Amino acid sequence: MGDLLRAGLQPWSFQSPQATQQAPLGWMPKGLMEALLSKCPSGTRHQALFLQEPFQWQGLGPGLFVDRQRLQRFEQGLADLLGPHGWRHENFAVIDRAGLKPLPDLQLERSLFRWLGLLSESVQLNIRREDGSLWIAQRAMTKAIDPGLWDAAVAGGLSAGELPEGAVQRESFEEAGLTNPWHKQIQRAAAPCMRIARLVAPPMPPGSKAPWPEPCLHHERVWRFEITIPNAWQPSANDGEVMAFRAVKPEEIFSLWQRGEFNHEAACASP
Repeated sequence: MGDLLRAGLQPWSFQSPQATQQAPLGWMPKGLMEALLSKCPSGTRHQALFLQEPFQWQGLGPGLFVDRQRLQRFEQGLADLLGPHGWRHENFAVIDRAGLKPLPDLQLERSLFRWLGLLSESVQLNIRREDGSLWIAQRAMTKAIDPGLWDAAVAGGLSAGELPEGAVQRESFEEAGLTNPWHKQIQRAAAPCMRIARLVAPPMPPGSKAPWPEPCLHHERVWRFEITIPNAWQPSANDGEVMAFRAVKPEEIFSLWQRGEFNHEAACASP
């Protein structure tokens, strides 16, 4: 909590009678919060901008309430401020503060989850060869997040309403060419779920400046799966999001991560 405050992140949540006594739903950069509030005069913020006035949140500093009935307007306001780069036109479910379940009928564009510090969900399939090595994939340079870094051979976000098993089968075909016969052999890892939270740079195009210099909170739950494949099998990407594949020893993933060449979440969820 202290790291979030020192980084200049501001708490926010949806309005409810007990909201001020509960943990925030997410955290957003101070500059983003101020930009949202500046879109209209102080006296009309709730009606015109769907946000209530800032208030002190149990010693956490200024916070915001968002009207959950105007979520689409909230999303459009963020789109106007952040620009189109990285916008995926895909919704993630908004998950409750405890990270236990999606809030009914509440969804947001997936690229906003880092900006708002919301808990997102993803799947990762660790493809192990019979010789013990693992397939890894290099992210395309067109990716909005971590372009060019090495990653798990199969990894992707969990869309709203999607189950982890369905997501990993879809992603395994799109990113590595695994077809239906292989899907039956995919199994949940021994520790199938892990939760990661860290401060990250704003998701902006390489070489460009973020509109606000503060970091974002990346908060993600990774569902881990495993499969063992014959050495002769070769992955092939079908969605244009992978530049190359390599088979490496498991310990090499840690070395790549230490050099800043491997996606952090994928490294944490690898064997």
